[in-house]
Amino acid sequence: MESTQTVNGFIRTSSALPRVRAAVPTDFGRIMHLCEQLYAENGAVNVDWDLVERVIFDGVNGKQSCLGVIGGDEIEAMIYLRISRMWYSSDVVLEELMNFVSQPYRKTMNAKALIEFAKESSRRLEVPLLIGVISNEKTEAKIRLYSRYLGQPAGAFFLYGAKTGDR
Repeated sequence: MESTQTVNGFIRTSSALPRVRAAVPTDFGRIMHLCEQLYAENGAVNVDWDLVERVIFDGVNGKQSCLGVIGGDEIEAMIYLRISRMWYSSDVVLEELMNFVSQPYRKTMNAKALIEFAKESSRRLEVPLLIGVISNEKTEAKIRLYSRYLGQPAGAFFLYGAKTGDR
């Protein structure tokens, strides 16, 4: 596994992995463009773009969340992590809402860098990381990737009455 460190407030992984940085408000439009791609591929129910904008606004402003991105003028990949609670506890967890790599960058190390970013964020905050795969495309490959970096799954998701990417 790659090593991680914090440099100038950013989580850095070994030089083999791309740099993941915290998104800033000027990234908003580029992130929304990625959200459109994500929805086209994985949307299972109707999207509420006003809600998506509010969630992304919180992420780029660090409001109970962190939105990690790879890239500058073009954002290649993103991961959204928010402070959340399990329904049965007042303890907090770091919940992944999305982990997305744009199609032209799928054969890069971006997905691995985003997972390492999430793990390091969990360690720094000293809270458990809740991360999963909800997809009907290449699901097994995604689960294998997550398992290599996170260990054995702690369950599974099932989507009855819909299929991701059908929107």
